[in-house]
Amino acid sequence: MDEPTNLESSPDWEQLNIKVRIGSLLFDFLLDSNFVPNKQTGKTEKHNHSAYEIQCIVSGSGVLYIQDTKISIMPNSVYLIGPGIFHCARAGKSDAITMITVRFTFKKHTSSDPWFLQRESDQIASILSDVRCHLFPDDAGKQAIYRIMEQLRTEILIQPFVVYTNVHSLFSQLIVEIVRSLRTSVSADHADALPKKSLDEMRLYIIDHFFAEFEKKLTVHMLAAKLNLSAKQVNRHLQQHYHRTFKQKLIDTRIEVAKDLLRNPELPIQAIAEKVGYEAMQNFCRLFRQRTGLTPSQFREKFK
Repeated sequence: MDEPTNLESSPDWEQLNIKVRIGSLLFDFLLDSNFVPNKQTGKTEKHNHSAYEIQCIVSGSGVLYIQDTKISIMPNSVYLIGPGIFHCARAGKSDAITMITVRFTFKKHTSSDPWFLQRESDQIASILSDVRCHLFPDDAGKQAIYRIMEQLRTEILIQPFVVYTNVHSLFSQLIVEIVRSLRTSVSADHADALPKKSLDEMRLYIIDHFFAEFEKKLTVHMLAAKLNLSAKQVNRHLQQHYHRTFKQKLIDTRIEVAKDLLRNPELPIQAIAEKVGYEAMQNFCRLFRQRTGLTPSQFREKFK
């Protein structure tokens, strides 16, 4: 993991207040100077934290002591150590360990996005609560964590436009990579885990599909039935999102399509009128002139 170049001076890492909400879970990320590659030499004493700690071993080798257990440290290793677990990393006699660390806590929050699946928040909390010490075995997972760490570090140091939004997104991705490494299998009842839109949220899709059939004899009552609304509510909905009544939107759609068709000199105007839903040529020509200031023939001549 190479050090970014052309960076501004390092911020006061401990003072950065970076929180990420995932459903009903509020994550608080605790950074310090070890968020940049930090070379450790000599003997360190066992210690613990009230937070989870991610350790990314950039280079060097040695031993990671977890309570009374010893784990060999190798370059490109990634560890997750749970809160309250005593640990220390000690380099070999003729070696030094360069690592990057970041800590985080999480707690249940009183509010949650109403569209977020609560069971996913519960899964994340349950999986993380069982962590004592976890070695990330999957190369792809480790590479993803290294990539996210480097992106985070570069983003915070350079601080481009809308930096917090991207930092927030990257920390969310970091939690996802951690949880997926901790739980690689998903039960069948969670296979279809994405939330579904309600009828209210589907209404704009329904409206768009409805007016795409502009050549048919469409009425406001037909659309009202599809939306489970009254005709008055439909017009209010169309005014809110399209700034048009039902009649105005239908005419606008038909005239815009007719303008494109008129650019084809081989297509008779009568046929165009029928294609956009007007059986009476007189009505088509009247509405077309109202909208464009030109008759269909004049429009064709102007834009041929």
